[in-house]
Amino acid sequence: MPTSDQDIPRPGAAEAKFDLAALLASDGADPLALFESHVNPAFASVLRTIGFDARYTSGRGAYLFDARGNRYIDLLGGYAVFNLGRNHPSIADALRQALDLDLPNLPGVGSFRTAGLLARELAAVAPGELGKVFFASGGGEAVDAALKHARAATGRQRVLHCRRSYHGLTMGALSVTANHEFQDGFGQLVPGSTEIPFDDPDALERELLAGGVAAFIVEPIQGKGVNLPGPGYLREAARLCRRHGALLIIDEIQTGLGRTGRMWACE
Repeated sequence: MPTSDQDIPRPGAAEAKFDLAALLASDGADPLALFESHVNPAFASVLRTIGFDARYTSGRGAYLFDARGNRYIDLLGGYAVFNLGRNHPSIADALRQALDLDLPNLPGVGSFRTAGLLARELAAVAPGELGKVFFASGGGEAVDAALKHARAATGRQRVLHCRRSYHGLTMGALSVTANHEFQDGFGQLVPGSTEIPFDDPDALERELLAGGVAAFIVEPIQGKGVNLPGPGYLREAARLCRRHGALLIIDEIQTGLGRTGRMWACE
């Protein structure tokens, strides 16, 4: 039954007891000790061994700061997450605005207030004639969705991927990740994945001719090793996929949205 939002009681200041700053400052909130106890003790041990156990307290732009005020240049960027650096003021302001507007997040049945706006902007900068957006929580989930859509659209099962490729750590994405050290220990992966050499159109065409290929997934620049293809490789891959009725999946999770100096590396 519809009601006015003015009829909904709001918690008063006296009820707001959660204090994140105090919690972070408490003696028992050592981040590495908590990580060791409750997340991954082996990783915590490695961090101590290699001297990466600094207690970071803040981050701004390309820098991290520890409890002693030392500044560190972050050359990893959260695995290519922080395009604009940490805590960019424009992003922080947008988050504050969203919170202040009391947006109807996750209505379940109904459209999201901001999803269409974001999709429109992404479609406007997307290469080619892409007009629709599928939202995902992370890179691995996005790759899984692309593989599922390719199989559904073509009715085929096979997916081609490149040697030394990296597409994520979910089960579907891991099946097309050819850095085999990531696959060890997990048993049978999703069947139908075939590895081919990177930057080799002839190898791609041979597998396409063998039939049953739903898609070829490729990074414009391979993230593990920073391997660049020769001029025209992606264009030829697109031509071959169209010729044989397969879809081309360009994984720009680590190269898109300006990370290489232009909006998309495949352009």
